[in-house]
Amino acid sequence: MTLLEQGTAPAPLVPTDETWEGGGLKSTFTRGEGVGGSSNYWHGGLITLDRSDVEGAFSGGSKFPISYEELNRYYARALALMTDGEITLADLQPRTSREAPLPLDETHFELKPLVFPSIPFSTRPMLERAESEHGLEIVLFQVERLVFANSGVAAAAEGIDLRTGSRRQIAADLFVVCAGGIGSPKILLRTVSAAPTLARLPIGRNLIDHPTGFVFKARLRRRVNLKSMFGARCGRSGRFRRRWGIKLRPEHLGVSAERNHVLYLRPAFSMRNPRDYNALKNKLVGYRGRSVSLWDKLRLLRYFDLLVEAVNFRWGLVSSVSHVAGFVFAEQLPDSTDRISLRSDGNYAVHWTIRPDDETSLRQFLTAFFERHAESFRDYVFFPGLLDSGAHHSGACRMADNPADGVVDEGFRVFGTQNVFVADASVLAFHGHANTGLTIAAMALRCCDVLRADADHHAPRAT
Repeated sequence: MTLLEQGTAPAPLVPTDETWEGGGLKSTFTRGEGVGGSSNYWHGGLITLDRSDVEGAFSGGSKFPISYEELNRYYARALALMTDGEITLADLQPRTSREAPLPLDETHFELKPLVFPSIPFSTRPMLERAESEHGLEIVLFQVERLVFANSGVAAAAEGIDLRTGSRRQIAADLFVVCAGGIGSPKILLRTVSAAPTLARLPIGRNLIDHPTGFVFKARLRRRVNLKSMFGARCGRSGRFRRRWGIKLRPEHLGVSAERNHVLYLRPAFSMRNPRDYNALKNKLVGYRGRSVSLWDKLRLLRYFDLLVEAVNFRWGLVSSVSHVAGFVFAEQLPDSTDRISLRSDGNYAVHWTIRPDDETSLRQFLTAFFERHAESFRDYVFFPGLLDSGAHHSGACRMADNPADGVVDEGFRVFGTQNVFVADASVLAFHGHANTGLTIAAMALRCCDVLRADADHHAPRAT
């Protein structure tokens, strides 16, 4: 196998060939280059899709052409690989309210766990081990497009050799495109001109993410300790932490337009609107290790209470509070207006927005939550307009039953091709309400099984 990577050392990936449209909701700081790619910038949050995200239909067709039981089998394998067996599928199942510090209406709501390691997860060690022990060849190469020998067979990957700066092609028998939820559709879109069979596929369409943000603050009727909700250690070694989110039970999803939402309660020290601080926080991300300007330092002092809230949540210093902040991940449904497209100048237009129906669904969910738990809250303030990208873009090469609805079939093969596969977030037609990393790992393992079965009939030189 040959793995084409954009660099050796981890570094932020900030593409210069993208124009973001639709309000500027651009999240690039979680996209990384280097051996291991974006996993170098992923803290490793582990959470599963719900059955409602996988099975059934919606207005655009079926959700996934695979069963939830089959996905769970791959979840179990992915967890064993990623956590050395410390976390099992049982650790990620919804629970009753015994862990909740507030009385939970169990008729309508349940707790959904998000598990993450104390040390951020990266695939880099796995790849380096495969390189030394199994002959994996890692080539520094920026892939631009695939070259087709005929309409259905790719012959080479074309791009820039990053060691020499020259353009070249790398031949192979099988190609697995795994450049990410935005990167993979970009490669296929640039390939369309040389492979007419791809022109009929909805490549780049139905781009989805899960809008996220601090959406309310509330004053409690009594002081509570939130420690069990946002920092309890788990796993045999204790090197993992579990956060509990509150979500509607599947049978009540109609309350929020059939969308999943998960609500995390975090300690707060005031009822102040975090809007201005949120804008400052996003700006600080852009410093990327450079010195913070004096003006921005002064602005941080102005929002000292909000800064303390953020630091406190990260380190868990204070958990007994009389105020809480509500942080929400909201599921977004596919929409044909959100897409990645290749422009006439050779660059890409990325259009992704938080739509009015996303906001409406969130309000319905929060209304249901406060109505069912009114005895716990003295008052609350909803902050509209604070939703942002969850930085888990997906769907633009979605998996489907047929080429009219998607780009790859249930075996990850691009429709109309014999030897091109896609295995990353871009194949997820639905990605639920939170981190996609575990689902990507599960799907990648399933793709490996497909290729292994295919290898019984072929002897590929490289993939």
